Amino acid sequence: MASSKNGDDQTLVAPAGGANPPVDSLTEGLDGAAPKQTSEGDREQAIREAAYAAYERRGKTEGNPEQDWLDAEAEVNARSGP
Repeated sequence: MASSKNGDDQTLVAPAGGANPPVDSLTEGLDGAAPKQTSEGDREQAIREAAYAAYERRGKTEGNPEQDWLDAEAEVNARSGP
């Protein structure tokens, strides 16, 4: 299990196995509004989660991960605006 310190010296712990929570649980209650991305790392994480959501919608079967990434990137770009 990975951990690190945030700016408040609180220990942050990553989920076991590096699992990402489903995107639906992250956006629940946001009324379709995407949060503004504050950094490139946040943007990349949003793309990663959207690509994983595409994999889950496909029933976790093999597909085209590169196309999932490109589609997710376009989705995140559209949500974050100019």
